[in-house]
Amino acid sequence: MVYDNTAGGATDGPWRVRPGLAQSFTTGTDPVDLNEVRIKWRAANEANSSATGGSFTVEVWTDSPSSPGTPGSKVATLVSGQNFSGWDDGISTFSVASPPVLSASSRYFIVIYSTGTFGWKCASSPSPSSSVSPTPTFIALESNGSGQPWSAVAGPCASRTFIMKL
Repeated sequence: MVYDNTAGGATDGPWRVRPGLAQSFTTGTDPVDLNEVRIKWRAANEANSSATGGSFTVEVWTDSPSSPGTPGSKVATLVSGQNFSGWDDGISTFSVASPPVLSASSRYFIVIYSTGTFGWKCASSPSPSSSVSPTPTFIALESNGSGQPWSAVAGPCASRTFIMKL
């Protein structure tokens, strides 16, 4: 386990809806095969007053060498064009058929691009657990879509981490 804030009493917080969302994680002192990723999501606007179906794609990205703390290059696509209906929510687990080997002591990002009102749930508590020592700083980011700049998550998920396990 490299990153986990799905268990141990993590409480459900709000969710952030943006065309691009990303959560960092850091590998330990040994390379790691990324076998599966689990995310918690909600298909409704942040006020929970409307919902539109769409699709989402989940990818793994390196840390950018020219702009550290933001996604750099895509390593792998875990799922592409996964459809969802408005008002859906859940915890989805994506198993990787050909797991990428992630370098030791490196920052990576799980990146989600979506259409419709797809929101990634953020944790209200506790901080993620990690097998990496010392515990890295976790970065949650948002974007207006593929190819657009990344910025710190705002709105209801500001200063929080997105719910995932890998």
